[in-house]
Amino acid sequence: MNNPYEKCPAFETPHFTLRLVSEADAEDLLVCYADPKAQELFNIDNFSHICNFYTAEAMAECIGFWLTAYAQKAFVRFSIMDKSTHKAVGTD
Repeated sequence: MNNPYEKCPAFETPHFTLRLVSEADAEDLLVCYADPKAQELFNIDNFSHICNFYTAEAMAECIGFWLTAYAQKAFVRFSIMDKSTHKAVGTD
């Protein structure tokens, strides 16, 4: 089995690509993370970090947290990229 912390894999379906989150995704992801309907579903896995953001700067800060956790081999946060729009539409 490949180590995702040595080289993070990307996964593709006909409509989406999952790849390591990037700070460049902040504005795209803000659309999702600032949505009150989506916020109702966040942290259902008891993740301790608050995931409600209203500015690109706050979203970028959170992405920085996720990338630090990845560098520390704590977890991998993927951006879900919509192939038709080339935008990040969520994370996993």
